[in-house]
Amino acid sequence: MTRARIARTYADCYVPVKYTAADTAHLLADPTIKAAYDELEAKFAALRAQLAENQPGLISCDNQPR
Repeated sequence: MTRARIARTYADCYVPVKYTAADTAHLLADPTIKAAYDELEAKFAALRAQLAENQPGLISCDNQPR
């Protein structure tokens, strides 16, 4: 006997979680979390710079520059 497949879409499964600046402030009040967060800042800055360098313009779905 074969099982029927249930067609699911991304919209069926994804439920966004509200996250606010107050949530961030609450987490960063913990010195351990704040230290880890600050430690990652240099890595995220480098990542942002690399992404900006590699993404000079918008790309459409057919990979042709707009």
